[in-house]
Order: sequence, then structure tokens, then C-alpha cells
Amino acid sequence: MKEKFVIFSEEPPVELQLSVEMRCREIEKNPDVDYLKRYCKSLVRNNAKRDAVFAATLKELAEAHVKLAEQEKSQIVHWWVLKRMIKDFFISIVLFFVIRLNKALLTVNNKINKKI
Repeated sequence: MKEKFVIFSEEPPVELQLSVEMRCREIEKNPDVDYLKRYCKSLVRNNAKRDAVFAATLKELAEAHVKLAEQEKSQIVHWWVLKRMIKDFFISIVLFFVIRLNKALLTVNNKINKKI
């Protein structure tokens, strides 16, 4: 499971890091407190929207994994299991006749040896 979400541990691209740094410096230089308050409020709202989208995406991903697992579980007999069952069936039939033939040949051999 750790390998599936490696993307979340990676650093953002350099271009994005530069853009964020430039925006941070622009905000630091801005003396207008009212503008900063409005900007902060919009960031909080934007983060809430992103969180909702991210949560919905993760929910859909989890549901897709559950559906996939249910489909795999519903396949009681996979093709390779069926193939193995057929192979084992024919082997058991062959062994049945080989054992019977072996007993018959032993009986015949014993009768021949007794006569000699």
C-alpha cells in the first residue's frame, strides 16, 4: 500500500516552488492589511474546496478498489483452477485404468509363473 501513494511524498516541481516563493514575497511586501485579510479568507475557502474534492476523489478510488475486489472474489473458479481440475480429472481416470491393468497383468503373470 505504501507504493501506491508515492506521489504524495514527492516534492512539487521547481516551477511551482518558484511561483509559490514569488507569491509569498509579494504578500510579505504588501502593506495593505485589509487585502491580506481578504486574501487569507479566500485561501481558507479555497483549501476547504480542495479538501472536499480530494476527499471525494479518495472515496471514489476506495469504492473502485472495493468493486474490483468484489469482482475478483465473485469469480469462484478462475480459468487456471478450471484447467488444473480438468487435468487432474484426466490423470485420475488414466491412473484408475493403469492400476486395474497392472492388477490384471500381475494376475496373468502369477498364473503363468505357477504353470511353469
